[in-house]
Amino acid sequence: MAREDAPICQTCGTALTVKHIIANCLMYEHELVDHRISYHLDIELGANQEKIIDLINFIKQTKLFNSI
Repeated sequence: MAREDAPICQTCGTALTVKHIIANCLMYEHELVDHRISYHLDIELGANQEKIIDLINFIKQTKLFNSI
């Protein structure tokens, strides 16, 4: 499998990474709040099942599953 460059965020002009989306990007700010997603990666990517479900629902709503 070839490694591809990350897509570019249309709002910020930087690489569209999980870290960027959760911690820096203003494009999804409203959706992050709606799904109670913290700006801290260690919290969102931890073992808390409720946080994981919130993150999955955020990814579904924003249709980011093919981008990240």
